[in-house]
Amino acid sequence: MSLRQRKEEEGVQSSRFPYCFACGELNPIGLHLRFIKNDTYIETEFSPSEFHQGYPNIVHGGIVTTLLDEAMAYALELNSYRGLTVKLYVRFLKPLKPQDNYKIRGYIDKIRGRLARVHSEIIDQNDNIMAKAYGLFFIDNKIGGE
Repeated sequence: MSLRQRKEEEGVQSSRFPYCFACGELNPIGLHLRFIKNDTYIETEFSPSEFHQGYPNIVHGGIVTTLLDEAMAYALELNSYRGLTVKLYVRFLKPLKPQDNYKIRGYIDKIRGRLARVHSEIIDQNDNIMAKAYGLFFIDNKIGGE
């Protein structure tokens, strides 16, 4: 069963933030990411378009960084935390290509007080890690209301 079918079957929630660039349904120029929660990580799929490239046939590093950051934020969100990125370290291992399909995963490593250490990765169809990141998030569940 594909991730998209699992999302539909499991009734994945719509974004609480409709104009978020990464996950907002109502953002006409957004990425429209939808994450599901597994046992140890959260996951989404993304296929960049030609509008996401920097150099020809290479996805812009800012888009790659956004995907990684959002996966870390959703690792917290889908585990009942909400946080702000304090530090973000990205390793670009291989260039992402427009039109290819990728899985983006986010993981919680450790939560101590109001700080969370999280990491994320982008994986291609052959299970190669294309980019990875780790970050430190400040936990504040009042962010965004509700």
